[in-house]
Amino acid sequence: MAVEVITKEEEEKLLQHTTSNLWRTAYIIMLYAGLRVGELCQLLISDFFIDGQPKTRLIVRAEIAKMKQARTVPIGEALAKQILDLKKELAEKNASNVTDYIFRNKKTGKHLTPRQVQKQLAKHSFAAFGRKIHPHCLRHTFATRLCVVANIRVVQELLGHTSLQSTQVYTHPNSIDLDNAINKL
Repeated sequence: MAVEVITKEEEEKLLQHTTSNLWRTAYIIMLYAGLRVGELCQLLISDFFIDGQPKTRLIVRAEIAKMKQARTVPIGEALAKQILDLKKELAEKNASNVTDYIFRNKKTGKHLTPRQVQKQLAKHSFAAFGRKIHPHCLRHTFATRLCVVANIRVVQELLGHTSLQSTQVYTHPNSIDLDNAINKL
């Protein structure tokens, strides 16, 4: 099974094309924290802020994680910047209740569904670079890029996989990787 990823250029086009700060935040969370779309949909304001200040680590709560096991993902620079932008937008909308979903239906107050996120991403990606992508493509991109710079066990932990075999799907060693490995000896 081929793992679909987006290039850095496609990522930039997607984020530039996405005019909604909320959707840009959703895509950055999947790209830079590797969350599954179902986890993303159920994020609360309190998952990113404590006493009004941004957190440095995102704890994916057990109740929203696929295997019902919490995991901690450090919040990197790109995501931290986006979270600060999001904080301003939430304040403007008077959405400061820490138990509110970040990605919610305006009418019902319930969280968005994975299908709603999938439709938006397909629309935005097609407009940005001419092909529709699925939310899991952003998680694949995160994992594939991470495999280049981190130990596979680190990748496993950040993705919340219980099996290393699940994580190995994201390893794509090429001839340059093989040459670099030998040269590092």
